[in-house]
Amino acid sequence: MVIWDGSPIYRSKEVRAFLANGAAKQIHLERLPAYAPDLNPDEATWQYLKRVELRNVCCFDLNHLHQQLDLAILRLRHKPYLIRSFLTAPVCTYEKVYFIMRRSVSRIVSRRTGALLN
Repeated sequence: MVIWDGSPIYRSKEVRAFLANGAAKQIHLERLPAYAPDLNPDEATWQYLKRVELRNVCCFDLNHLHQQLDLAILRLRHKPYLIRSFLTAPVCTYEKVYFIMRRSVSRIVSRRTGALLN
């Protein structure tokens, strides 16, 4: 099962071709709403990086920004307690994602069971 948000980048020609070439039969896609930051723990990570680690950072160019972002990520890696907090924050709990996954799995099982019974 793949859980993905509704971003247009996932509807590219490459993704469509991948799914058309048989991948759609092997995986189940569960689409989140187009904008659902409360279902995505990555959002808390990016908020922390932008508002804490990269706050007041003024870069000369994109290379400098890339370098500063790499350093911020390295600092964050040394704070596993903080990373865990992003996964349990009230804004982005996995309980919501778990509910969506359970609903999807139930649908898949009922479809397959129904196919076996027919």
